[in-house]
Amino acid sequence: MAGLYLKKNKLITIDGIEYSIKIIPGDRRSFSLRMVSSSDLEVRYPRFESRTRLIEFINKKSKWISKKHDMLVAAEEAGVGSGIFEGRMLFLLGEKYKVETSGVEIKIRNNCIYIPEGSDIIALERWYKDTTEKAIAEFIENYNHVIPNCTIKVKRQKRIWGSCNSNRRIYINSKISMCPLEVIEYIMWHEISHLKYMNHSSDFYSQLENYCPDYKTHKAWLKKHSFMLRI
Repeated sequence: MAGLYLKKNKLITIDGIEYSIKIIPGDRRSFSLRMVSSSDLEVRYPRFESRTRLIEFINKKSKWISKKHDMLVAAEEAGVGSGIFEGRMLFLLGEKYKVETSGVEIKIRNNCIYIPEGSDIIALERWYKDTTEKAIAEFIENYNHVIPNCTIKVKRQKRIWGSCNSNRRIYINSKISMCPLEVIEYIMWHEISHLKYMNHSSDFYSQLENYCPDYKTHKAWLKKHSFMLRI
């Protein structure tokens, strides 16, 4: 299996890059793989499966692993998920800003985001939430005439950008203001479309396209950059 070698000490080499791999057998029917960091993998698999099948599964994922590795290296170099420190990068409305720790309030100036020294993650998350709420309020004002009756709230969410439930409540990730305005609109229209179609059927996507004709472009941007949109 070209490009992949599994060693006894649970290290693998893929395209010349060595990874530490944690192998977890369990009572499950399928294989799953997760990249914990740019150099650490976690594989879960049915305990009755053979070592050969395990290697075959990892080999099939080798291109994905290499691509994900490059993305995570870029994120780690930018300080994504590492908190507040000078020189790391943060997104705001789709633009990149370098962190500088100074001043008495969080503000943007000259391609930098200035954060008061000693600020914690909670303060930065609150600032992003405030920015998100302003963007959502502007969206509602602009499109109020076509938005169906519903409740829209901004809240902290770890893994999803938005959600909609049967009570016609839409919840939007408080860090959505990291995205460009057009991507924010796409996410809003995505959830609004779920008010009529609580699935991802062809009817749902037809509805979404009516609201947001370029949704595929904005969806692609989000997929490409989502790993960088973390504090």
